[in-house]
Amino acid sequence: MKTILINGNLYDSAYLLYTAEGQKVLEMARKEKRKSNEPNIFCICKGIHDPVPMHAKMKPKDEKYSYTLVRNPNTMHQHSPECIRYSERLMIENEVVEEFEGMNMEKHSKQSNDKVVGGIWEEALLYSNNYKVKELVPNEDIKHEKSVRRKSTSKYTAMYTMLEKITTFAWYKYVTNKNNNSNPKEGNLFHYIYTVINDMEIRNSNIQNVKESKSKITLGKILFKPGLGSKNEDITKQLLIKRRFVIGNKIEVHKTLVIGKYLSHEDVEENKIRLQLQDPYQKNYYYLYGNKQQILNGLRFKVSEASLYVIAYITPLNNMAMIDSIDSMPVLNNRGIYVQSSYEIDYAEELIEKNILFFRPPSSENPFKKMFNGNIPDFLLLDRNSRMVATICEVFGYKKDNNSELSIKYWEKAREKMAYYETLKDSFYTNYWYPLGKESISVFEPNLKKKQRK
Repeated sequence: MKTILINGNLYDSAYLLYTAEGQKVLEMARKEKRKSNEPNIFCICKGIHDPVPMHAKMKPKDEKYSYTLVRNPNTMHQHSPECIRYSERLMIENEVVEEFEGMNMEKHSKQSNDKVVGGIWEEALLYSNNYKVKELVPNEDIKHEKSVRRKSTSKYTAMYTMLEKITTFAWYKYVTNKNNNSNPKEGNLFHYIYTVINDMEIRNSNIQNVKESKSKITLGKILFKPGLGSKNEDITKQLLIKRRFVIGNKIEVHKTLVIGKYLSHEDVEENKIRLQLQDPYQKNYYYLYGNKQQILNGLRFKVSEASLYVIAYITPLNNMAMIDSIDSMPVLNNRGIYVQSSYEIDYAEELIEKNILFFRPPSSENPFKKMFNGNIPDFLLLDRNSRMVATICEVFGYKKDNNSELSIKYWEKAREKMAYYETLKDSFYTNYWYPLGKESISVFEPNLKKKQRK
């Protein structure tokens, strides 16, 4: 649907964001705007006669597509409530998902079996029951048809939960290592994924309490770890190796788990897409293939200023890495920590600029459920000396003077959450970040409170 108006012409946002021709349109519009200082890009979500100004913004240099569309400051509520730009904390594009529902879900979020002792995240576990290949030559059509029909009853898919857990645990391990004096870049993050946390157990989610070897495997055995090579090299051939393991008295063939950074996708046949991903560690790239609808459903472009990480199980077929299942997650550019709104991007960038060590608890599975009585803080800041949690942080999605029905319900839940954090004031500081930052408490270098030092 064409909802972007540029110099009198209507465009589809996907065309502008993910085609070379569309990128040229945004580049020219941006140059014209810098010269004239007059808005020339508009969202017409409320109709052609009520346009809302926007602008084009340059993305990091290592992104394939250089320009993205961004809301102008203070214009969120000028957009239609059905518009993706009305609220960037949507779980699914084009659906109005109420932010306060996330807070409602926190106390009922999945209880993690991870090991957290005294606030230290010692062990993280993954759950998946579809890493085995049942047939050496998979039936592509049947498999993809099944994948397209599959519906998730959860807010988060099992694939998303794995991706979020792997990246957040790797980030946590990095910032709690006293040899590291800053937050990781995505190259550091993937180095930790490939080396430090590669012994994470993946257990069969249908038999979580069974600990025999047949019910689990380590992340490092099925995760694709690119071999050494030069930058910008096509390493797709490395994906075409079948993974065979002796389990008990039989040989099992396992799928390959891929985690990479989205670069582009294109149609190669009527119902098939080629997806290009980058390895953030060595900056090489590779191609995956799959059913068109399956891949488009798995690419969640929810936060316009974020990069996108993709997780997929693949099997080799006819010299192509075929996607069996796929999901994705918006992440902070060049860093790799998950983000769910532009406000969280602003806050994370503030922390990084001030070199304040932090991590994000997973939102899909809650290892810190007992520690915070079911609440999930948006960010946790670390004391630099001890690397222990010192400050609880919340990034709010609505201004206090917003009187919409959603905002009122949202703030009811937010106040409940802040009231609980107040009971922890002897142990932790709190930091609250509001839209535009006007009411926000300044972010400061966190130190442990006396009670935590004992």
